[in-house]
Amino acid sequence: MKTENNYMDINISGIKLNAMSMVIGIINVSILVTLYIIRWGYDTIYTILNINDASFYIWLIIGLILHEILHGIAYVVFGKVKKSDVMFGINFKTLTLYASCKVPISSIAIVKVCIFPLLILGIVPIILCMLFKELSFLFMWSVFMVALSSGDIYISWIMREYIEDFIFMDKPNEIGFYLMKK
Repeated sequence: MKTENNYMDINISGIKLNAMSMVIGIINVSILVTLYIIRWGYDTIYTILNINDASFYIWLIIGLILHEILHGIAYVVFGKVKKSDVMFGINFKTLTLYASCKVPISSIAIVKVCIFPLLILGIVPIILCMLFKELSFLFMWSVFMVALSSGDIYISWIMREYIEDFIFMDKPNEIGFYLMKK
């Protein structure tokens, strides 16, 4: 982190982001699968592990795209930016999809932007799966969506210190962001 006059330049190494995302993902997946087994019994794990249908992988790709679209919607709703200020793309170097914003938004808004896809694609469906046993396909898909949100969870964790007094600005070509005092 480099501090200049009235802003902070926060860089996140790709290795650290991937490592933290992996740790967060493993913890979250372990907790969710354990809760599912406690709720529906150990035999349900075989149903989950036997999902090898090609459609599951198609749904994962659809989930990745929906995840980024939900980030874009959250930028507009929570960040109060115009649709034209939201950018979508693919980083071919890291093979990742992304949604980004061209204009600064509040720190609390970026936390909401990060968490929104997790809630819609992960938490809400998992709650449904805890209510209805027949949804093992949806459960496994939702667990993947939670795991894919691990980087967003990590960014939200970093932002916890800056919620009140800062404006957030994406770095267009790097992993990181700028924080400017309000």
